[in-house]
Amino acid sequence: SAKQMLGPLQPRTQIGGLIFGKEDVQPVQKEPLVGSNYVFPKPLPWLQATPPGQGFGGDVTMPVSPAEVQVQQPRDALHDNAMAARISACEKRLEGFESQAGFFRKLEDELSALRKVIDERSIVETQRFQQLEGKAQQSHVHETQLQDQLVNLQAEFQQFTTQTLNRQLADHVDMEGQVSTALARQIHSTEEWRLAIKHKDAQVQSDLEMLNASLEDMREKLLTSQAELRVRLTALEVPTKADGLSRSVDLGDGFTAQEIDFLKQHLSRLQQGSVQSGAALSEMQARLEGESATRAAAQQEQSTRLEALSQALGFSRALMAQSIA
Repeated sequence: SAKQMLGPLQPRTQIGGLIFGKEDVQPVQKEPLVGSNYVFPKPLPWLQATPPGQGFGGDVTMPVSPAEVQVQQPRDALHDNAMAARISACEKRLEGFESQAGFFRKLEDELSALRKVIDERSIVETQRFQQLEGKAQQSHVHETQLQDQLVNLQAEFQQFTTQTLNRQLADHVDMEGQVSTALARQIHSTEEWRLAIKHKDAQVQSDLEMLNASLEDMREKLLTSQAELRVRLTALEVPTKADGLSRSVDLGDGFTAQEIDFLKQHLSRLQQGSVQSGAALSEMQARLEGESATRAAAQQEQSTRLEALSQALGFSRALMAQSIA
């Protein structure tokens, strides 16, 4: 309560007794002393002192003569009434404070419990703060190590990138040289193959011309032989009228039969030669066509491979330019 908080107070004056309820409110009787400027009881402590040069340090309640005491008494009465009203108001307020003593005691208990909880929490928070500071220091050390590792990794990556780009440039230069050499060899081999094909075509053409010439010669000989055979057969079909010539006719028939057999054999050989020449010519044409098709397929495959290689080189150049950029 307010009394417990303020402690025991011993009233020394009439006003003190009035404040703590030990005396009744009564008008203050001031009796002046003859030949003195003091008034009993002593002046109230909250009244202001008289300014310097006016009296002997007294105030409005401290007259210096009996005549002034009579003038001052109405003022003191008004002042005492006001003070009594104020004191009664203070007593009422003290009674209100005493009625709320339980609430204040409960509030003090709650405040003490709250203070205890706050102290415990402050201890816990202090420990947590210390732990967090330790973790922050560890994280700072770890972050410093990570930054150092990151710097080293960046340096290694830059070195690796430079070495890789240099190696790729060297590989591309080597690959371009190999492709150029392969293209030169391909062009040289293609030219050689074309020259060989031309030479072989010329030989085949000459062989074909010779074969055609021989076929024409054999055809002419065959026609001539057929014409002679027809003439001889016609001559043999004419009947002989002379009887004395029977023997010679018999001899002529035997010679004619032999000649006909020879001509038949010669014709069969010519036919066989013509058939063999046609077969050889067909075989040669088929072989030439097969070689041409094989050569064209090989050339097409080689062209495709060269084109794919050129595209790969262009793509690798674009990648290199992009990586350098």
